[in-house]
Amino acid sequence: MIIDYLGHSSFLIHTDIEILIDPYCDCLGYGKIREKCDIVLITHDHRDHNNISAANGRCSVLRGASSEWNIEDTKIKGFLSYHDDCSGEKLGNNTIFTVEDGETRICHLGDLGHSLSKKSAEEIGPVDILMAPIGGNYTIGPQEALATASLLKAKILIPMHYRTAMLKEFTEIKNGVGALDNTEAKAEKIRRFRLDTNQPDLKSGFKVLIPDYK
Repeated sequence: MIIDYLGHSSFLIHTDIEILIDPYCDCLGYGKIREKCDIVLITHDHRDHNNISAANGRCSVLRGASSEWNIEDTKIKGFLSYHDDCSGEKLGNNTIFTVEDGETRICHLGDLGHSLSKKSAEEIGPVDILMAPIGGNYTIGPQEALATASLLKAKILIPMHYRTAMLKEFTEIKNGVGALDNTEAKAEKIRRFRLDTNQPDLKSGFKVLIPDYK
């Protein structure tokens, strides 16, 4: 599996198919997304996550929790969660997606707005790589992201959906991604990166891969 981080909460996952997750609108400041893909996953219908027009070519759009899709040798599953800490009353529902290709299992939390319960963690199951929001304004913050990574037994945490020089709607960096620099995990800053999950150095110890927007 190859993972391209495109910015904000958007990723392009390469298995035997191409999967685009949460493409953002052109107005965010990260540059336009124009990716060729087979599948688009939308965690919720906010404009910074549901720009389907960013997908280049014919593709299928998948939404919704309690759903499961098997496409070629790739398995995709959706789990119900909420964008806030009051069962979606303020900001609505959110879908957590898992994607697995037989070797690697990833989990994208979308705009998760509450602590993940042990019951939900058991339903999702262990994952290798976790993409978690840390902005703290509309979603969980960095400490909750680390706790969720622990619950899901993730080997790699990729923080997303937080304040940067291009997007200032979230908590200050020093209270957001900066908090992850102080963890015992190995933190690496990488600009719009491509991650090959077969790299040997990714298979030992828990790591945080921090996108570097400087």
